[in-house]
Amino acid sequence: MASTFNLQKVSVSPLLRIGHGVSGLLVSAYVAFHLFNHLFSLFGESAHAQVMEMGRIVYRSPLIEPLLVLALLFQVVTGGILVWKWSAQKTDFYRLFQLATGVFLSIFILSHLNAVFIFARTFAGIETDWSFATGDPVGMLYDPWSVRLIPHYAFGVFFVLAHLGSGLRVVLLAHAAAERKANNVLFATASFAFLISLTIMLGLNGVRF
Repeated sequence: MASTFNLQKVSVSPLLRIGHGVSGLLVSAYVAFHLFNHLFSLFGESAHAQVMEMGRIVYRSPLIEPLLVLALLFQVVTGGILVWKWSAQKTDFYRLFQLATGVFLSIFILSHLNAVFIFARTFAGIETDWSFATGDPVGMLYDPWSVRLIPHYAFGVFFVLAHLGSGLRVVLLAHAAAERKANNVLFATASFAFLISLTIMLGLNGVRF
C-alpha cells in the first residue's frame, strides 16, 4: 500500500516556532557582529584581530558565552524538531529551501562548537584567532587540509543569512504581506547573502583594500 505520510497535515506548536524565531533573533545579533568582524579581513589580519578583541569582551564574558552556546544548541534542537515535522508535509520550494538551509546550519553549528570548544580550547589548547580560521601560515588555498574550509565557510555565511531571509518571509506572510513581496524579500536577502559570503571569502584568502 502506498504511504500517504508525506501528505498528512502535521501540527507544529506555535510556541516551538516562536521560541525558535526569538532565539534565532538573539543568535543573529552575534552572527551579525561575527560577519562584520570577518569583513575586516579585507583590511588585513591586524584590523580583523582588533575588531575581534572588542567583540570578545562581550561574547566571551562569563555570563554571555554560556547563554550564547545554549541559544545555539536550542536552535539546533528546535530546528531539528521543526524540520522533522514540516518534512512530513507536502511543501513548496520556499519551505524546502528554509528546511534545507536549517539542516545545513545545524550541522555547521555543531561542527563549529566542536572545533572551538572541544578541539581548540580543550584538546589542542590553541587560540581560535586569525591563524586558526585561515590556516596560516600556508592559508586555505594552498593547504590540502585547510582548503575544505573554503566551501564550509562560504556556505555557512550564505545559508545563515538566507535562512534568516526565509524566516522573515514567513513572518511577512503571517502578517498578510503579498506573497510576491515576501518572495522578493527572500530573493533580495539571498542575493545579499551571496555578496557577503563572496566578500568574506576574498578577504580571508588574501584580497586587500
